[in-house]
Amino acid sequence: MIDLGVHIERVARRLFGDPNKALSKGGELRFGTNGSLSVEIAGPKRGTWYDHENNIGGGVADLLELEAEVKGIPAIIAWFKDELGIDVDDRRQTNGQHIVATYDYLDERGALLFQVVRFGPKKDFRQRQSDGKGGWIWKMAGVRMVPYHLDQLLAAREQANGKPWRVYLCEGEKDVDRVRTQWGAVATCNPGGTGKWRAEFSRYFDGAEVIVLADNDEPGRKHADQVARNLVAIGHQVRLVRLSNVPEKGDISDWIDAGGTQGDLEDVIDAVKPFELPALRRRFPLVRFNDIELSDAPRCIIEDLIPRESLVVVWGPPKCGKSFFVFDLVMHVALGREYRGRRVEQGTVVYIAAEGELGIKARAAAYRQARMAQTGDDPPFYLLTTRLDLVEDLDELIVDIKAQLPDDQCLIIVIDTLNRTIHGSESKDEDMGAYRDAADRLREQFHSAVIIIHHCGTDGSRPRGHTSLTGAVDTQLAVKRNDEGTVLATIEFMKDGPKDDVISCRLAVVDVGFDRDGKAISSCVVEHFEEPSAERRPASKKLSPAAQRALELLTEAINAGRIIPPASKHIPAGKYCVTETLWRSYCDKGAVSDADTPDAKRMAFKRAAEQLLAAHRVGKWDPWIWSL
Repeated sequence: MIDLGVHIERVARRLFGDPNKALSKGGELRFGTNGSLSVEIAGPKRGTWYDHENNIGGGVADLLELEAEVKGIPAIIAWFKDELGIDVDDRRQTNGQHIVATYDYLDERGALLFQVVRFGPKKDFRQRQSDGKGGWIWKMAGVRMVPYHLDQLLAAREQANGKPWRVYLCEGEKDVDRVRTQWGAVATCNPGGTGKWRAEFSRYFDGAEVIVLADNDEPGRKHADQVARNLVAIGHQVRLVRLSNVPEKGDISDWIDAGGTQGDLEDVIDAVKPFELPALRRRFPLVRFNDIELSDAPRCIIEDLIPRESLVVVWGPPKCGKSFFVFDLVMHVALGREYRGRRVEQGTVVYIAAEGELGIKARAAAYRQARMAQTGDDPPFYLLTTRLDLVEDLDELIVDIKAQLPDDQCLIIVIDTLNRTIHGSESKDEDMGAYRDAADRLREQFHSAVIIIHHCGTDGSRPRGHTSLTGAVDTQLAVKRNDEGTVLATIEFMKDGPKDDVISCRLAVVDVGFDRDGKAISSCVVEHFEEPSAERRPASKKLSPAAQRALELLTEAINAGRIIPPASKHIPAGKYCVTETLWRSYCDKGAVSDADTPDAKRMAFKRAAEQLLAAHRVGKWDPWIWSL
C-alpha cells in the first residue's frame, strides 16, 4: 500500500467537510468550529493529525479507524477506491489481499441492509452498507442486524403454515450457501461469526426444528452451545450437531468435501437427542408470593452493628482512633467473642492495610499480648499490607485472596484506607462510583461485609469526597475523640437497624518489644466502657432553672409510675422510665414555664429537655426517658 499521508487532505475533507478557513494556515488545516482538529498537509509532520480536544492523534489509518471504523489493509484499500476513487493497492506489500466474496444481508422484503465482505488469500471479514450512490460506507452504526437470508427464512416459515419445518444454523455464510445450493435446504447464520449471536434473532425460528452445526474448534463449540441455549430457553426445538471426521477448525463444508451427504447428515441428526438446558440456576429467578419464606439466618455479623454481606463506612478525622476501633471490632469476629453485649458470628477476616504496615503489625502484637496471652487462640485473621488500586487490581485481588483462604470465603474484608486504595479523585462521581462498584463486587464474590475506613471532609461534618459511596452503604459509623481522649463511635445510619447508638472506648498503651536500636516499640489496644453515657457526662455543666425543675419533675413521674421497659441494650438494665409524653404533662403542670399558651409551654419543655440530654442528665430511647 502506497504512502497514505499524501492523501490526508482529501481524507479529512471527505470525513469532516471543508476546513475552518479562519483558523487554518500554511501547511496546517483546522477543522471544527473551534479548530480543535489539526491536519498537517505539508512540512515535516505531513500526513498526520491531532485532536486537541481529546488529546489523540496519528496517521491516515488511525483517522479512518477512529472516524469511519475502517480497520485493516483490505478495508482501507476498499475505502480509498470507493470513497475517493484512488487505488492505493500495492500487491508487493499486501501479498495480493483482495475481496474474494461478498454476502448480502437482506430484510423481509429482499432489500439490502448490509454486506459482509470476505478478503483473501488471508481470511479476513469486514462489513459495509450502501451509501445510496453506488458506493459503500465501511461503518455499521445504525444498521439493523438480521440473520443471513432472512427473506428466505421467513418464506420457509410461512410455507410450513404452522407445521414443523427444519433449518440448518451454520457458523458462517460460506457454509450456509454450501448447504443451500448443494442440498436445497433452508439455512442461515448470524452476522459477525462466533460470539455474535443476538437473542432477538430467535423470533424468526417459530415452529422450526433448528439444527445447529458446530465448527470443530473451541470457539465454534462455545458459539453453537450459546445459540442452542438461547433458542431452547424461549421454547424452540434444537438439535446440536458436533461433526466428526473433520479436521481441527473444520466445518460442514469440510464434512461435505470429505464425502458426507445430506442423508448421512440426517442419520447423524436422528441419533442426536434434542438439546436440553441443564438444571438451570437462573440469574434472575422469580418467586411466587406464597412461596416467599422467611429466613431465620442471622441478619448481622455483629448484632445491630455490622450486617451480613454489607458495605460499611467508618469515617473520622486523622488520629481519632478509627483504625484501632475497627481492628478491635473485627478481632471479636475472628475470635468469636461477644462485642459489648452484642451477639457475634465467628468467621474469617481479611484486613487490607494500605498504609502504616509497621503500625498494623505492632497493633496485632499488642492485641495478642493484652487480649490473647492466656488463650493460645489462632483466629482466622489474615493481614494484607500493600498499597493497591481497588478498581484496577480487583480481579487479581479476588483470585489471590481465594487461593489463600481455606474455604475461599471470608466474613469481613477491611480496607484501610479508601484514600490509599482509590485511583483518581475522591471528589469525582465517576471515580467514587467505580470504587463503590469494585467494593460491591468484592462483597458479592466473598458474601462478606466490606468495611471501608475513610477520612472526613475539611469541616469534619461528613465523610470526604463524593456521595456515590456513602449513598450506597448499609451502615455508616462516625468516629471522633473528645478532649478527655475517649473514642466515640456513633452509628449514623444502618439499614433495618438502630441508629444514633454511641460506642465509647479508650486506647491503652501496650509495650510490645524493642527495635534493633533498643528503642521501645509500643501500640494500643481498645478498652471498653460499661457505661458510656456516664463516661461522657460533663462534670460541671450548670443547669438552667427550667431544666433543673424539669429534672425534678422527671424524678416525680418516675417514682409515681416505677415502670421498667422491656429489655433493650439501648436502656440500662433495671432502669425505671416514663414516656416523654407523661414527662411533658408533668412539666406543663409543674411550672417549668410561666407561660400561659400551649405553644410557649411546649417550647419551654423542648429547651429544658434538650439541655438535660446535652448534659447527659437524662437518657432517651423513644418513647422512654430515664434519669442518669
